[in-house]
Parts: sequence; C-alpha cells; structure tokens
Amino acid sequence: TLRERDHLDHHTRQAKWDGIYQGDLRLGSNVVYNNRTRRLNADIKHWDNFVSNGYFRVFVVIDDGYSAAETSIIEQALKLLQYTGKTIKFQVKTSIPVGKDYIRIKKDGGCWSYLGRHESASDLEGQTVSIDSMCLNTRAIHHLMLHALGFGHEQSRTDRDKYVTINY
Repeated sequence: TLRERDHLDHHTRQAKWDGIYQGDLRLGSNVVYNNRTRRLNADIKHWDNFVSNGYFRVFVVIDDGYSAAETSIIEQALKLLQYTGKTIKFQVKTSIPVGKDYIRIKKDGGCWSYLGRHESASDLEGQTVSIDSMCLNTRAIHHLMLHALGFGHEQSRTDRDKYVTINY
C-alpha cells in the first residue's frame, strides 16, 4: 500500500477533468463561485438547514464498491472530521435515507466533490463525493468533504496576498 504522504496531492492524479474546477471541484451549471469570499451564489442551498441540536447533520452513504478496509478508512476519517469540527454530525447509513438529502461517497473517476450542497443531494443517487483509491486517506477525505460542506480553496482567493507571506 502507498503511504499517507504519497497521497498528499490528489489534484495531480485526477482521472476525469471534464467539468472539474481547481483540480477537485465540480460546479453545477448554475453555480457562480466567488474567489474572494469562497461563497456560492445565493440560490444554491447549503447544508445549514439541517441543523439539529446545534449540529449540522449530514447523511452519508458509502457505496458498496469499497472493500471493508477502504470503508473503514472513510468511516474513521469522517469520525475524526466530526470530532475536530464539533459542529458536524455525519450519519453514515448503509442504505438511502428516505426523504433526506445525502452525500454518496463512491469511486467516480478521480477525487472530486461538489462545492456546497448540490441539487443532486435530494436525488435517488444522492450528491456524489468521488474518492478513488489514489485519495483514500484521511487528508484527502477531509479536503473533499469540506468542499461538500461548502469550503473552497483558500490559496485561490483573490485577496490571499493580504494575508499570506511567502518566505523564499
């Protein structure tokens, strides 16, 4: 198996580039991404209408295309992100949660996620977060799930040089 450090840059190993933005973001046709605020346009739904007892509750189905060991890696990464964030509760299900928007983690041609809650979250197939073997590690899973929760790339902000100094 490859070591964790061998997976650090999942962007360079992307298998499917059609419709991919900044290496790992899939934007819907009606999404406007603002590099300055890292926010989506107002007509896109966010997961925040699923707040329960002070937590963002996000339903997740892990596709059956993963081995038991791979599923365990994903589940552990979600638990760690949930523990670290303390405001997120991932509810991992083995089947589609009836009447609930959800994220389906599956192998779908690389390592990518929609930015924020996509309209497909309410479809029968759910909102895809693609986690192929090359990005099956904690860092990449956290990175992609944070995209699904609505976080963009900080390094791509147009105002980043106000806040970051690079020492050559």
